[in-house]
Amino acid sequence: MTTKKVVSDLKKIIQIQEKIIKRQEIEVKALLNVIKRAQTRSEDYCQWLIWYRREAETLTRIIESFISSEKIDADYKASIEDLKQELAWAEHPDNSKFDMEDKNES
Repeated sequence: MTTKKVVSDLKKIIQIQEKIIKRQEIEVKALLNVIKRAQTRSEDYCQWLIWYRREAETLTRIIESFISSEKIDADYKASIEDLKQELAWAEHPDNSKFDMEDKNES
């Protein structure tokens, strides 16, 4: 092989390696973007959960206050107790009895 041929082959190898490196950089950037979006969504869902739980706890306190302060008939009081039990999962999210997925299936 001549020196020119070797140099030409080496240049082609370098060009191919540069293309591979550029593609890998693009893949890494795309992966980082996906990870950043997933992290942002996770943070958004956590914030939503905090707001939702706070509102559920507030509603539960209002219901408890209403039950304890008002003189209401037995049927109405039973309905409020049922509602209170439905909201109990917000206070105890690890209780499988009050899991929302189970509620949606029935």
